[in-house]
Amino acid sequence: MRCSAFAIALGAVCAVKNEASSKTNSAAFSPKRNLDKQQKMRPDFSIVTPCLRPALLGKVAESIEFELITRWIIVYDIGVIHRNMTEPKVIEVDRPPRKSTVAAGLSRNFALTLIPAGLVYFLDDDNVFHPDLWRLVPILETGYIYTFDRFTPAHRPHPGRHLGNICAEKFIDSAQFIVDRELIGNHTFGDDNVGEDGRWINWLCLTYKNRHVYLPFELSFYNALREGGTGTCHGGCDKAIGYGGSNYEGGSTDRQERGVLG
Repeated sequence: MRCSAFAIALGAVCAVKNEASSKTNSAAFSPKRNLDKQQKMRPDFSIVTPCLRPALLGKVAESIEFELITRWIIVYDIGVIHRNMTEPKVIEVDRPPRKSTVAAGLSRNFALTLIPAGLVYFLDDDNVFHPDLWRLVPILETGYIYTFDRFTPAHRPHPGRHLGNICAEKFIDSAQFIVDRELIGNHTFGDDNVGEDGRWINWLCLTYKNRHVYLPFELSFYNALREGGTGTCHGGCDKAIGYGGSNYEGGSTDRQERGVLG
């Protein structure tokens, strides 16, 4: 059964973390709780999306389980005021245009000022949530940096599965980590520099070595959207967003073979 496979996989992650904890004297990662207790103690979960392409946001929204989040902060950094969302958990803000179309550090920094606590995930406007990630969100705890693998579609640069076990520039992207707001503190992204995602998470992982939990699963559909695209989303990406239309590219053709949960 899928839930059994998930439990086995999650148990393996816990074992890896507990072994690491014994060596670093950190608290063991133990998400096995009573379900009612999970609901009561579940930390805030915030999504941050710097946005250059408002036309894609509707499809991004389709991949979000709003009942599991606290807020979705969309920062429009294109110099034009947008108010597109009616969902009450969405916060839409504007800031001056970014210096680079491929870097959004200042927008992320601004969004972080609106998040007091809890877990934070940086979701770019051309990415979508993987459905298996939502199965983990309710049991993730504060106090940790979680990293995981991403899948890039075939028609994008460097397609395929990219591991999230190395926190370094050119090895990891913002789509591959969830971070406790308290651990972030006042540490900010650089001034819209390309590659800043990797440098930023590298600093956190080095600073909190005993707080890093690597989840060895493909939990992110990276660059899955494009305006006017003609690609088809395979292997669950279309299910994640409730749509299999022309705005989606790629997706794993064999999720189990690629190590995805269940």
